[in-house]
Amino acid sequence: MFKNQKIMKRIITIILFFFVLNLSAQAQKNKTVWVVRHAEKLTDNPKDANPNLNLKGLERSEDLKHYLENKKIEKIFSTPYLRTKNTVEPLAKTLEITTEIYDTKNDFEFAKKVKELPNKNILVVGHSNTVLEMVKYLGAVPPVQ
Repeated sequence: MFKNQKIMKRIITIILFFFVLNLSAQAQKNKTVWVVRHAEKLTDNPKDANPNLNLKGLERSEDLKHYLENKKIEKIFSTPYLRTKNTVEPLAKTLEITTEIYDTKNDFEFAKKVKELPNKNILVVGHSNTVLEMVKYLGAVPPVQ
């Protein structure tokens, strides 16, 4: 009986080890990616291809900071435009995260990179013509079509 108890304990220990290992693997798969469009931009100069945010946009970037500052964001991505970079600037400063720039010419490859990152909470800022596709590329259903 004593020998059988030792064997049972080993079997139970091995089963528990694999159970915990499986839970750990599942936990690592959980990832939240927030995909947002940049805040409102200045429109007073239609020839300006890289406008900054207007006052409403600056307010909205602060709102975004307040909404996400306790969500444990680990990475922030932005396109190279002023309006997207300035949308995430308040949050990036608060969290002391350097915003990484991504190329909008290949959103599918960028989405693959985001999915492969070990980070669990990521913010991606894009444009009205890219955010819905980005959501699809990340494997989710866009809230609007």
